[in-house]
Amino acid sequence: IARFDHIAIALVRKICREHGVNCVLSSVWRKQYTALQMSEAFDLPIQDTTRIRYSGETRGHEIQEWLDKHPEVEEYAILDDDNDMLDHQKERLVQTCPLDGFRYNDYIKLKQVLKIKEKK
Repeated sequence: IARFDHIAIALVRKICREHGVNCVLSSVWRKQYTALQMSEAFDLPIQDTTRIRYSGETRGHEIQEWLDKHPEVEEYAILDDDNDMLDHQKERLVQTCPLDGFRYNDYIKLKQVLKIKEKK
């Protein structure tokens, strides 16, 4: 947990709380921790994890498989420092810097992808 930027986590938490957004974990962290453990550690509504991919599959395939099993999900964003998404997912990708992580500009883009309007 100390490795994570607590301000960045707070920005994601703000979007989740103010707009009813839930998270699905597709990062390598799901190999070590359950969705519940990550949810409690970050105080985020992490409801599930994607399946761990098989050789030759991309993260985009994992996400698509999860989405196919959850047709009730109409809007989503992908927050990742990698870009191995399927072509139709790229417009929903908020790609963060592997070194800097999630920053304020990413927060703004995440809100745009989720169609969240700024309050005036």
